[in-house]
Amino acid sequence: MLHVAVCDKKRKFQATGLDFKARQVSLAHELKTAGSVAAETLRAPLEHFFWSDNCEQYEGRVADWFEDNKGHILNLSSDRLDEITSSLERLAKVKRSFETAVACRQSIWEKLHSFIRAEQKPDSVLKFAVTHVDSNLDTLRMTDSLLSGFYWPGIVDKGIEIEKTIHMSSEERLLYKYGCGNVYKNRFWKRQPDGIVFDKENRKAYILAFKLSSTGEEEFKSVQEAIAELENKSIVEGLGFANTWTFELITFVAEKSGVVDEEDFFIKLGKVGVAGNSYAKILKAHLGHISDAREDALY
Repeated sequence: MLHVAVCDKKRKFQATGLDFKARQVSLAHELKTAGSVAAETLRAPLEHFFWSDNCEQYEGRVADWFEDNKGHILNLSSDRLDEITSSLERLAKVKRSFETAVACRQSIWEKLHSFIRAEQKPDSVLKFAVTHVDSNLDTLRMTDSLLSGFYWPGIVDKGIEIEKTIHMSSEERLLYKYGCGNVYKNRFWKRQPDGIVFDKENRKAYILAFKLSSTGEEEFKSVQEAIAELENKSIVEGLGFANTWTFELITFVAEKSGVVDEEDFFIKLGKVGVAGNSYAKILKAHLGHISDAREDALY
């Protein structure tokens, strides 16, 4: 059955990751068109700062870009310069909206993850990897005692093999073209599981993912599960390939207005060791966190 959180104000989320990336591509094209006179002589392509980690860094790199290309920019007409400035301002606004949505999702997940850990069965022997908002596969394999003991050369080879089957946009290639220059290897290392739970006795591990849907459509759960499966495919198959452990993806999904599939939610809580008498309490708290986060973010 679907469980719906009651909320006085029903505001829509303004941006999702896919929306943001699509608008980046659109504005990148607009900027190239507006600045076509200087396009071939610009010192740093605009796309280099589209993928910066936060707004403060983004704005700093925009300032650097203008400084580096001041001579070329001055050669543009005032109308063209206004177009570039306007596009950059709109992109910054979209980026801020996106970051707010990301922070909202992260807040909800951290509270749910905390409840899952706190409400374990008395005899549970599950071990939870310590994850945070910046955790990725590269940092986790160095900080987690179990992961660090795995055979990583084989994991990485399999991970790269899987990554090559997943579409990579030109913008992603710019993002992951650093260090060794192998964009597929770099993307694999930067994959970010929302959590990892280890069952040492049965040599089984669960990769956790949390998704918030903004579609409001009946099939929102299956859509978000498919996205999570693609995002975590190289992690699940890579880790499972070179070890005697079995890895399984568990995706918790909610609709941003506060809709959760109760039966599915309870089944997944059971898999990660939560005591049965805590299911309803966790669901109630989870729905409240979704509502609170939405209101705090002014969606």
